[in-house]
Amino acid sequence: MRIFYKYLIYLILFSLLVVISFHFYFSKHYEHFRFTEIELKETDAISFQAKSPYPLSSQFGNYNGRKLLLYHRHESLFDLVIVPNQKHVSKIILSEIDLSYWIPIYPSWVKKHKFLKEITVYSKEKSRLQVQFKPDYSKFSLEGGDGYEKKRVYSLELSCNSLLAFNWELQIFVNEDNSKKLLYQSWFQFPPGWYKKIYESKTADSYIDIAALVEYGWFKPEKKVIPLDKIRKVNSVKKLNFQDHLDERIFFRSEQKRKRKFIFLKNLFYWKDFYEKNIKFSSFIQPGYYDITKKKSIEYNRIRNIEEVALRTIDTPASPNILLELEVFFRDPVLKEVNRLIITGFSSSDIPPGNLRNYHRGIYRPLGINSHPFFIKYEDLLKNKPVALPLSILLLDEENKWIDSNTLGIGGIVLFRDKQNNIHLLILSYENISIIRHISFKPSVH
Repeated sequence: MRIFYKYLIYLILFSLLVVISFHFYFSKHYEHFRFTEIELKETDAISFQAKSPYPLSSQFGNYNGRKLLLYHRHESLFDLVIVPNQKHVSKIILSEIDLSYWIPIYPSWVKKHKFLKEITVYSKEKSRLQVQFKPDYSKFSLEGGDGYEKKRVYSLELSCNSLLAFNWELQIFVNEDNSKKLLYQSWFQFPPGWYKKIYESKTADSYIDIAALVEYGWFKPEKKVIPLDKIRKVNSVKKLNFQDHLDERIFFRSEQKRKRKFIFLKNLFYWKDFYEKNIKFSSFIQPGYYDITKKKSIEYNRIRNIEEVALRTIDTPASPNILLELEVFFRDPVLKEVNRLIITGFSSSDIPPGNLRNYHRGIYRPLGINSHPFFIKYEDLLKNKPVALPLSILLLDEENKWIDSNTLGIGGIVLFRDKQNNIHLLILSYENISIIRHISFKPSVH
């Protein structure tokens, strides 16, 4: 009996030690201060060109030696001060920036639905948001230095990349030879305490409920049924005649032109090659660059054949207006399963005019509920608050179960309208490295 009590005491003491240790870890991990000095992990290697989609400035690496000072103003507003340790490098200040836009906040209409909240938060954290600050923005100031940055800086861009929580990037671009080139690249860990504080203040939810989803790569939402009736109510539906441009010659513009070097396939000529050949992409890895030695596998056979395209009118709790929903039905020719891409919560007038040369000006979004832009100016972010947007883009199986688009190698979609009023849908690959599908149709619902 004495041995039993002895081991019982040991077990109790061990349990107390574990509880105290976890309490200490979480208290330390999520502590936050009004003033925080953050280390910037910089690179000056010319070899970085092989890892970056951006052309490097001739001065790349010569304006390094900076740190980030984060000052909390109130609520989710912060001052970001980028301080140099060399005289020729300028000090840059961004004042009263609302950092809640970089945190995966869900819209109020999904609050009561646990799985929809998980999908929303997970998808946002797995999608890049790159926000641009131009020198003419009223809260942007640039001081000191040798004059090069004052004369040449095109933009400062702050991103939360697609590598889970706290992984943020800071880039400075300059105008050189009449083109935008990368002068400075750094990565940093956004303070977990402020991340948690902002999330909880904006949602009134406990951050611990979603911590595993956004902080650890081995957690993701279960493959469960999406309650579509909670997202929208269908009023009418019509099948559309469509054209699947599999035999069309591949084109690369904008972001895809810069990332073409991250595709592993020499003989890539037509869209059908993505489904008939063994294609792979460079992996996007920590802290935020492309590794050409690590190849990302994809599963494009699951969207190989298009069987049907439908257009619906819908009501949605995300908007008081009657909106549209587009659904594309795919069939896997090997497994014979049906998978569906649903783009819901947009109006006909939301689709910008465009063509295959400027498609990047269309609706250009990642998958997820309450989908946000990939790239946006800060002023536009303030005007068009992403949390208020009704657009959602989902990949589901035939049983309405959610599919993680990252496992297939799908990054997002593009929608634009041509002069003949045809709607064009482009499907983007993993990390938007390439377009992998071009579909067009003429809608009859307005």
